[in-house]
Amino acid sequence: DLQDNSMASIIAANKIGDVVLRLRLDVRRLIAQTDAQAKMTTIERLQQAREDMLKRSMAYAPLVASVKESEIYQSINSSVQKFSALLDGVVALSQQGKNSEATDFTELNIVPLTDALQ
Repeated sequence: DLQDNSMASIIAANKIGDVVLRLRLDVRRLIAQTDAQAKMTTIERLQQAREDMLKRSMAYAPLVASVKESEIYQSINSSVQKFSALLDGVVALSQQGKNSEATDFTELNIVPLTDALQ
């Protein structure tokens, strides 16, 4: 059972990493887009991926099998929550046409946080 649970938690953590990477790519795409309709499509995709990331993080919780893994999970979950909140900031800047500020915001806030999640 411990082996099955450990493998499941590794898979759950990898799924979080996958969706974080997808979100990072969509943030870059959003900042680079100039077409309003394309931006809206990307924002919708960001919102769906964010929900997926949050669900995957919560699905990881019951798989935690040790104190050490619990500490790792708490760190991951905290970073996931912060990343989720930061997405609102970059989306707002992009919608206001402040792409340079959105890029700076991403580099200063999102990149360091998400590097730790991957």
